[in-house]
Amino acid sequence: MTSYLMNRTIAIFTLCLNILTLIGCSSKKANDETSSSTDSTAVVSGNADTITVLPADDSLPYVDLTKSYPLKKIDLREVADVKYVQLEMTDKSLVGSMMDIAVRNDKILLKNVESGEILVFNIDGTYFTKISRKGGGPHEYRFLGLNCVDFENDLIYIMDQHYPPKIKVYDYDGYMQRELDISHIPSPDAMYLFDKYRLVVHYDPDETTDPENIVGSYPYRFINTQTGEITPVDIEIQNPVSPKIRKISGNQMLLSSIPMLPMLKSNNKVVISDYAYPTVYIQQGSQLKPLIRKSECRRSGDDKQETLSVVKAITDRYIVFQVVKRTIVDRNECAVSIDSQKEILYDRKTKQVNEVDLINPDTGKSLYLQSGGDVPNNTLVVAYPTMVLETYNKKGYLSGELKEIAEQMDPEDNPVLAIITFK
Repeated sequence: MTSYLMNRTIAIFTLCLNILTLIGCSSKKANDETSSSTDSTAVVSGNADTITVLPADDSLPYVDLTKSYPLKKIDLREVADVKYVQLEMTDKSLVGSMMDIAVRNDKILLKNVESGEILVFNIDGTYFTKISRKGGGPHEYRFLGLNCVDFENDLIYIMDQHYPPKIKVYDYDGYMQRELDISHIPSPDAMYLFDKYRLVVHYDPDETTDPENIVGSYPYRFINTQTGEITPVDIEIQNPVSPKIRKISGNQMLLSSIPMLPMLKSNNKVVISDYAYPTVYIQQGSQLKPLIRKSECRRSGDDKQETLSVVKAITDRYIVFQVVKRTIVDRNECAVSIDSQKEILYDRKTKQVNEVDLINPDTGKSLYLQSGGDVPNNTLVVAYPTMVLETYNKKGYLSGELKEIAEQMDPEDNPVLAIITFK
């Protein structure tokens, strides 16, 4: 999970993108090119348990996210232990703009957006290895899209979003183990390893305008990790909502997007919290169990105002919701305004609900928690870029261990991760 320290007001990004064909070339060793799907581990039995989505009932706790709640400022150190990890800087481990941080066992994995690489660090921040197979060869990827990690088997699933899209599976040494064909469906916007038999993905309802390839009312799908077979998750969203608004005109695309995702993974369990659907589900073995109910997406009569919400973080005691109210000013121009955004904390022990502001006393600032991520139980990960730490230190905001680290850093150094473990 990537988490850059940002203002609490969510920015709307309007992008004007040229749609280009990505061209790469193979530059790897010959023995790399000889690896194939026949070298992969044994095919998982087709008798894998099916996933049961358990029905919700009135006994579930309910949080009305359309209401206003008292603001509660919480000193992070009062509820959690914080460990700072400086990611080692070498010629091979330049982080740049990172996304999709995953932390489990003794490894930290993240995606370098600029280089198209997956970097692997040890839990103490020392560099371990990287997956760098960008190119046009049969065992390379053209465009590094989504990725997720099988920590038990040291495998990384990478979605090559160059048309036609494919999922390619690599080991930590960068050798491709197998390839899954997903060319007959649109590219998902979130992907996690559900279990050894399947991935779970979410398709944005506005991702495609192809009438023969519409996402429909089942935006969550399973993808078999060996065959690529795709089956819907039995969660029907009658009126799906997207955090994105897009318009394609000629060779350009206008896009407005709110940075929020409908899935996350914590303690090796996938949590599904759709933007509009009221029931939040959590993985329990081969089942998806209702966890909590929230208010549905609320629209105005002209469909210009709407409230979207997802689970942003979860621990044994707390559930943090991200709630965004937006107005679509001009859909044709992708013009959107954010009327409000907030984080709502539900205390699973006391049943109390508050708007929450988590303050890190080492910075004196609020934490910015990005949606999504793959983290251990009761753990959150926040990234502090070098530029931010340098600015904070000059202004006298920093204290404690984080101040000591910042004073020793070079402006070109990799970010510092705060691994936050709730008590």
